[in-house]
Amino acid sequence: MNPGLKKAEEESSMLWKVLRKILGRNAGKYYFYVMKHPYNRLQVLTLTIIPIVYVPLLMNVEFELARTILIPTILAGIPVALLAMGMANMYGYENREFLLHLQFPINLEKQLKERFLGVILLPLLVFYLITVFELLVIPEIGSPLQIFIANTFFFLMFMLLFVWSSYFQYQKATYSSFSYKHPIIPQKVTFAISFLIFSMGYLVFVPLNGLEWYRLTIMSTVIVIMAIYLWQHMDVLVNLFKNRVLMRLWNEL
Repeated sequence: MNPGLKKAEEESSMLWKVLRKILGRNAGKYYFYVMKHPYNRLQVLTLTIIPIVYVPLLMNVEFELARTILIPTILAGIPVALLAMGMANMYGYENREFLLHLQFPINLEKQLKERFLGVILLPLLVFYLITVFELLVIPEIGSPLQIFIANTFFFLMFMLLFVWSSYFQYQKATYSSFSYKHPIIPQKVTFAISFLIFSMGYLVFVPLNGLEWYRLTIMSTVIVIMAIYLWQHMDVLVNLFKNRVLMRLWNEL
């Protein structure tokens, strides 16, 4: 296989060089296509407007429980949406270039691990910036430990959903200005995100008073176990890629 001339010209851009240097060759090339996709630019604009409009309104609501649950849920949903853009269809963007990468004398597990870690880097940075913003501007929504653990658990659960989507709900990235269906994230996953963000926000952020310690312990335990498991079992993702995705990439050429 040989790369197309147009793609080779795009990869000489400054954006590609910066992403390659920061995220590495495998994650950098993938993120390059994610960031250039027209629909994703519209999504980022939407994610910027929603908290600017709704968070100030909710801060003036007299019902304190609504502020305690809805504000952290909306703010935690921003990095989740960014994560969905990067992870819910990890092989549907530069599928031709990824097949070229598989011809390199580089271990497939190393390539997938670099892509996996690179994709969560930006949403994770946004996640921590938003968490610090919450604690500085709205300290009454909870203690620092509670907010950090709850947001991390929130982030991790959706990351697992998007890992599943990458392998079992794969679709080639397309774009249409008049389509109400998300061109990148499959319809099943779009519905799941909308439903789970608010239902999980209620479970994670609703005040429990004296029982809060138990919930924090459970969430912390799940975070540690899942982080260790994912790091030590990347071969699971390699096998899933070979069995669920690889043939579809070849068939689309």
